[in-house]
Amino acid sequence: MKVYFDEDKGNVVIEGLSRFFNSNSLEAIQVGSKVGIRYVGTDIYQVFNEHSNYKDKDGNPTGATASDTAQYMNNEFAKGEEVEGDSSFTNVSPTVAVTDNRLSDGDIIYIVPTVNVINEIYFPTIVQNNSFTVNRIVINAVNGLTVNLPFRWKKLRR
Repeated sequence: MKVYFDEDKGNVVIEGLSRFFNSNSLEAIQVGSKVGIRYVGTDIYQVFNEHSNYKDKDGNPTGATASDTAQYMNNEFAKGEEVEGDSSFTNVSPTVAVTDNRLSDGDIIYIVPTVNVINEIYFPTIVQNNSFTVNRIVINAVNGLTVNLPFRWKKLRR
């Protein structure tokens, strides 16, 4: 099973899993002769296997010991730039455009409000021309949209 950071996609690849992982979102943990790959700070494992079953991008062993393999993986997981930022909606606008030259066409964005809001749903568009649009809708029309709502965004993958 190959595990490596893909420079072209800007994400971690774990062969056999049908998705990419953000850099800095995973960690490798050694347990005896096995190495587990999990989300940072959680017990949610993606893979747990003998260290000798892991390979680098070229198919070479990732280490002579489980400790070496975990270290290799953690180095791979730390590669890549975290692309994220802060923005906000103006007044009670239902949309806002965000532009950042670190973004590329096709990037997928994740949005999180930075204040406690339970009345709205947010969804961003896929990036085009270094920009994406965040749309929001109200769940309960009685309260309306939050004025000047701040949010944090992060690029998930290309």
